[in-house]
Amino acid sequence: MSTLVFLEHHDGEIQKGSLGVLAKATSLGDADAVLVGEGVRGLAADAGRHGAKTVHVADDASLAAPLSQPRVDVLAKLASEYDAVFFANSVLAADVAAGLAARLDAGLNWDLVDITADFVGKRPALQDSVLVDVGWKSTPRLASSAPARSIPILRRVARPRCATSRSSSRTSRPRRPWWSRRTPRRPARRSRTRT
Repeated sequence: MSTLVFLEHHDGEIQKGSLGVLAKATSLGDADAVLVGEGVRGLAADAGRHGAKTVHVADDASLAAPLSQPRVDVLAKLASEYDAVFFANSVLAADVAAGLAARLDAGLNWDLVDITADFVGKRPALQDSVLVDVGWKSTPRLASSAPARSIPILRRVARPRCATSRSSSRTSRPRRPWWSRRTPRRPARRSRTRT
């Protein structure tokens, strides 16, 4: 199984989300990476230190702007050599993944929190209360990771824990004194009788 990971960069650093996806890909087998932009040649060594076997670099001044279409063009040439292409969760990566899926007529699974060695993805469903298995029918398999904020929610739901807490949401506003909580008495209604 060979995997290609799209590494997003900003201000001369590879984004942490992309490095996390690269770490997951290397745990499944051989993983290569791709860097697209201007002045990214120096980042290839950093990707290699994080486990990328081969780093494909597209370094050109025309790729300086963070636009999705030029990145789709680069990835479309490489994707046919791989079983899967992984993306981190970001606006740019989502645009690139969607464009690549349309270009290659490939399946794309979003918001995955895990992928097994036999390419079964785990995705949250029902407001993050359960994990479902997802798969692909053809290669290359395109996968986008879940936002980092959803993983702690899944752990909390999957492993419920009972705890007693004295804190209350009412502590943020002062309580009214007991004498001001009484409701005022209303005068009794007089019955009107017609004669």
